[in-house]
Amino acid sequence: MKTLVEKLMQTIGAQIERGQLPQGSKLPSIRQAAKLYGVSTFTVAEAYSRLCTQNQVESAAGRGYFVAKSRYQQPLETVLRQPLNQDWLLQGIYQSDDAMLQAGCGWLPDDWHDPELASSALRKLARAPLQLNQYGEPKGLLPLRQLLAQRWAHHHLPLSASQVLLTQGASQALDIITATYCQAGDTVFIDNPGYTNLLTRLRSKQLHIVGVPWNEDGPDVVQLAQLLQQYRPKLMFTNPVLQNPTSASYSLATAHQVLHLLRQASCLLVENQVSYWLAHNPPPPLSALDSIQHSLLIGSFTKHLSPVLRVGYVLGTDERIAALMQQKMLSGMTTSAINEHLALLMWQDSRSDKQLSQWRSRLAGAQQHLQKVFTQLGWHTFGRPQSGMYLYAKHPAIADAYHFAQTHHDDNITLAPGLLFAIDQSQANPWLRFNVAYCMRPEFEPWLRMVTPKQP
Repeated sequence: MKTLVEKLMQTIGAQIERGQLPQGSKLPSIRQAAKLYGVSTFTVAEAYSRLCTQNQVESAAGRGYFVAKSRYQQPLETVLRQPLNQDWLLQGIYQSDDAMLQAGCGWLPDDWHDPELASSALRKLARAPLQLNQYGEPKGLLPLRQLLAQRWAHHHLPLSASQVLLTQGASQALDIITATYCQAGDTVFIDNPGYTNLLTRLRSKQLHIVGVPWNEDGPDVVQLAQLLQQYRPKLMFTNPVLQNPTSASYSLATAHQVLHLLRQASCLLVENQVSYWLAHNPPPPLSALDSIQHSLLIGSFTKHLSPVLRVGYVLGTDERIAALMQQKMLSGMTTSAINEHLALLMWQDSRSDKQLSQWRSRLAGAQQHLQKVFTQLGWHTFGRPQSGMYLYAKHPAIADAYHFAQTHHDDNITLAPGLLFAIDQSQANPWLRFNVAYCMRPEFEPWLRMVTPKQP
């Protein structure tokens, strides 16, 4: 059954296809659309965001949302020759199907979650005296912001609640940061390989994207220095701990070098720390080393509590948080106080710490086992991550991982090819991202042995 967001996306998409919403035309505001379609403002905001990701809609800071123009002026046959079928990938990677082994997905299996953790929080929430006739605080639920400030203080990042902005997942955080600090044509740096949702969002905003190559210790600082001499980026987006898709992490030396180079270039650092809590003894975030003066930190509760919460946040100076809050209100008023209350109750529950500890141990064990299996079969892995959800790997006999993923889709397995995470999608890419939690299922290893090309 389709969700309200999916139904609204389908409705708007059909109106665009039929010409009822012409190319370049302005869409109703989020509040107008909510009234027009009989849904909440949050449903509209999420639908518009996903349509931007699919390049059907474009957002303009301070002006609203518009039907995309240039991307739909190509003949159909030209579009079909594009190397990356985003629709196929989105359906495969982000839609849950019990019949499929989600070897390329970005979440943990249902049976890893403690069902009582969410159930207990929901029962407490049902008894709580909630103010359902108000939008809530623009910055988000104060007790949750206070708890976030306390938790990050334990990792060398002292904050006040005023320096925390809650968002609708990390995705909205990325959107409002980009809208606040960038205009079409501006240059931004990102990890290469990098986070696929970030890539699609930056492309939809017509930004000039420059990839910073990675090694086992984080960004290649020599190449970063060269790129900073060549370009003047407004922002650098990076994922310092258990990076997506490689599970590599910054070394302390790399962290200090990156911060030094960016300060010299007057480039604002945006670190994505959504996987921070999955790491054993994680290092201080880059923002702590920088005293959060030239940086912003993005986090969420997706990876360490539940993806359904859709609660994220941004940490920064009071001045930057105030600017981002204004952009947040333009993009979707406030965020869901109900979801924020639920996240607060779950994170306060001691079972969440126990569950997280179990996840860290299971992921570390899965990494160790699968790295051994992949190596035995002739695959090359990106480093030797100690933990993390992902293993990034390639085989010398597989030149095009996208074709490989399509070919084996009928095996009831969903894979995440490297093109998803690549800046340049015009060339064949041999890499695949594997979710180690799902790859521990008993059917995965026999399948991998069967499809791996035999060594001469």
